[in-house]
Amino acid sequence: LVLLTGIMLSFHLFANYRREGVRSDRPMNWEWQDPRTLWFTVVLFNIMLQSMLAVATCIRYWFGLLTCWSWETVAVASMSWCFFSTPLMSAWHVASIYGEDPAEVWLHDLDGAQMNDVVIKIVVVSAVCLYIPVRTCVLWIVPTLASISHICASAYIQPHQSSLHLQAQCFMFFVFIFSVHGAMRNEKHVRERWLAIKRADQQESVAGAFRTVA
Repeated sequence: LVLLTGIMLSFHLFANYRREGVRSDRPMNWEWQDPRTLWFTVVLFNIMLQSMLAVATCIRYWFGLLTCWSWETVAVASMSWCFFSTPLMSAWHVASIYGEDPAEVWLHDLDGAQMNDVVIKIVVVSAVCLYIPVRTCVLWIVPTLASISHICASAYIQPHQSSLHLQAQCFMFFVFIFSVHGAMRNEKHVRERWLAIKRADQQESVAGAFRTVA
């Protein structure tokens, strides 16, 4: 998941740089007064972060190193940063922060760009709840921070939203609730199976001890 995220961000960064780097009407000058500078900086930093996490994960599983790391904390922390930086990786939101029209800042079509933040959060939270082995006593932090970052971005960056965007937000919150509830149910079944296996092993050990004594 980390490697896939890094690859997707790399392609997205390269595609946007090819479009924006050759513009004659608004050339890319890499100054902080340009909203695109902030966007490229945040995306590049996230690519570097995801790449380092991917390398660390490969070292852990292939070579058995970094066992002292709390990978549960690493996963939650990386997802938390991803959610807080998502508004800054949105072409629409970055232009809105600078008080400029996104259609004038960016060359590519921004139809539906306002919904990217919602879609990304839904995909990431669902993937974390389904595939990443994080206990639910810690897992709730991920959708909670995703909701907080989205509410803050919606309130301060884009206060006037369409009814479709508001409906998508409600849909996102329901997906978060269902994802966490499903993760709790799966954890309950896994824990019950683990306890059953543990009891069976204990009974086998006791039976083996009696056979040895006899």
